[in-house]
Parts: sequence; structure tokens; C-alpha cells
Amino acid sequence: MPRFRVLVLTLCTLLSCLAVIAAISGCDTIRNEWYKQPLQRVLLENSFIGDIPARARATAMHKVNLSGCPGDFISAYNQYIHAWEEVASAEDESIRLQGQTGAVIGASIEAWLSNSAQTPLKDHSDAMSQASSHVNDAHTDVAKARQSFEDVTRKYGLQP
Repeated sequence: MPRFRVLVLTLCTLLSCLAVIAAISGCDTIRNEWYKQPLQRVLLENSFIGDIPARARATAMHKVNLSGCPGDFISAYNQYIHAWEEVASAEDESIRLQGQTGAVIGASIEAWLSNSAQTPLKDHSDAMSQASSHVNDAHTDVAKARQSFEDVTRKYGLQP
């Protein structure tokens, strides 16, 4: 029984010391040190992705190992990935519409020759304008998501 008491007293003393250390250094410091290595790994892996097309970037970002990272960091990184996926989708739609331009011109000439009320060229131009706007909006969302990701990174004492 005396050994048990000594053990309990030793554990209580150790926990008290840890509480004092946490109070002196600040819990943020302990938290930051705890996550520092996994966060640095993610930042390093992300830096290797480089300047590549949006779809390839999103795919590469999905492969970054987020294990050991805090939930808010993972959430911000996943939002950043999603923003790049949106850019890729918007760019794909724009490219698809660009590929239809020749057929649209042919349909417009045919509509003009037959005195049709259809306006394939105008409709296509409107669709292209919307696609361009979607691409721009998606890039704006990437910038916002990147800023959010960087803000969370700084919260843990690291520079993105």
C-alpha cells in the first residue's frame, strides 16, 4: 500500500509540474509544438506541387499527407483543394464551349440563310461569357481559400 501512495503522489507531482509548465509557456506554445512537424510536412509537400494546371494541382493536393494535423488546418486545406477543383471544372466548361465555336458559326449561318429566329451565335457568346465569369469567380475563391489556409497556418506559429 505505501508504494501505491508514493506512486500516486509522484503522478500528482508530475501532473502539477506539467500544469505549471503549460501555464508559464502558454498552451498555444505547447499546441504549436505538438502540431509543428505534421504542419511543416504538409507545407513542404504542398510547395513541391508547383505551378501546374488546376485539375493536376487538385489531384496532387489530395495526395498530401494530412495525418497528425489539427482539424481546422485539415478543413482549411480541404477547402483550398475544393476551390482548385472548382477552377478545373470552370476551365473544362470554358474549353468545351470553345471547342463548339466552329459548329455554332455553321449553325448561325444556317439560321440566317433560313430566316430562323434562332440565335446560336448569341446564345453561344452568352454561354462563353458565363463560363468566363465562372472561371474568374473560381479563381477568386481560390485566393480566399488560400488566405484562410494561410491564416490557420499562422495560428500554429508557422509561415505558409
